[in-house]
Amino acid sequence: MDEVDVLRSRVEQQAELIMLLKQRAEEHKEAAKAADRRTTDARAKLAETIVAKDKVQDELSRLQGLFKTLNENHEEIVKLKDQYKTDNATLRKAHGRFDAVVEERDDALKQLQEMTAKLGTQTTLLLTATTDKDALSQRLGQCESERATLESRVATLEDELSSTVDRVARSLAEAQAAEQVSPCCFVQGMSGSLGVVTPSPDPP
Repeated sequence: MDEVDVLRSRVEQQAELIMLLKQRAEEHKEAAKAADRRTTDARAKLAETIVAKDKVQDELSRLQGLFKTLNENHEEIVKLKDQYKTDNATLRKAHGRFDAVVEERDDALKQLQEMTAKLGTQTTLLLTATTDKDALSQRLGQCESERATLESRVATLEDELSSTVDRVARSLAEAQAAEQVSPCCFVQGMSGSLGVVTPSPDPP
């Protein structure tokens, strides 16, 4: 083999080596492009995940705020329910006292009527049975005194009855005012936003 053939062989080997290196360079280039694409996709997915996480966190915070508000309103409803029960018991007690005062007043009026009728009868008997003016005047004075006592008792019962009526009216007004500021509507609104139905509190 002469020198030309040796040089040609080396040139061919170098060419094959260059082609191999070029092929490997192309393969590395394509692999680098693929890695860049995967990196870009991963970064995009990471950004989307961060955005989704922020949205979930915001929604969680909103739901926690709504839950806190609903819990506070539930506690307020329980307090109002207890207040309604207390007011109802007070009204029942006042109504019982009202009935007692009315009954006592009616009894006093009945006694007054009986005393008036008795006074008229006794006056007639005294006028027909005796001419003693002193005894007549004394008996009339006693009857008038008893009548005045009964009238005073009736007046006192009337005042007590009026006072009881006023207390009942004030209690009813306060109960109605408390019912107007109940947060039930707000709770129903919050419940509607969550897709749940909040039952109304039991009547007292």
